[in-house]
Amino acid sequence: MSARVQIARKGSTSLIGLVVVAALGVSSFSAPGQTSNAEAATPFASGALVGKRFDIDDLAALYIPRSVSRDKPAPLLVVLHGGGRQPYRMINIFKPYAERHGFVLLAPMAKGATWDFILRPPNGGSGSDLMWRARMKDDPPRILEAIRKAGTFVAIDGKRSALIGISDGASYALTFGPDHPELFPTIVAYMPGMAFPNPAYKGAQRVFIAHGRQDRMLFFSYTAKTIVPRLKRAGLDVTFHPYDGGHTFPPASVTASGIAFILANNGN
Repeated sequence: MSARVQIARKGSTSLIGLVVVAALGVSSFSAPGQTSNAEAATPFASGALVGKRFDIDDLAALYIPRSVSRDKPAPLLVVLHGGGRQPYRMINIFKPYAERHGFVLLAPMAKGATWDFILRPPNGGSGSDLMWRARMKDDPPRILEAIRKAGTFVAIDGKRSALIGISDGASYALTFGPDHPELFPTIVAYMPGMAFPNPAYKGAQRVFIAHGRQDRMLFFSYTAKTIVPRLKRAGLDVTFHPYDGGHTFPPASVTASGIAFILANNGN
């Protein structure tokens, strides 16, 4: 079941699990020993929304599983679609894991047919890393605003949240995610085609990358020989998981390995 939700901007006393200042990339996710706005308030804005998928304006689809605890904030999985703008499919893929482990799912929608720097590559695709990153303009504010608005429905535990992407979404996760280590302690990327981490990266994120050896669209060899070493040189802690398969949604066992990686990073 799906329902569209229009959310008016509220004052500083509203229930917000996290507040994101998009221009600065700053979040009020709780630091160790601190209490977020949501932890100090009721975790659920509306119990009627539990177990349903609904839209947050034109920004994202949100799913709050029935397994989410009403007594404490929940981890958020931000799941980025591939080309074709399919957020509902992302919700459907990860819904079983959300129910099993108590993850809230947020599937942002790219402004265009795919994520901005992939839709408009610099110099026909031959630009420098910084030129690619400069094309990342439209979608970061949309993702950050979707996260902020998700926090008006359910309290979010930022220390146990993660960013996941498939195909184009994986490329975006590996480029956008390292810009926000305070939001995403863990990043999971299935079948990426590129990655342009910030050269000034200072985080300590753990990254899981899975890619099928028979992928003929976004090549396995490029991930193994270029993307993984590039991320490691930037300072990210990368685990690479090759598997047999082409450019399709990953097998259930591979998807589950990514979820297990997140759980292990969360101390579960």
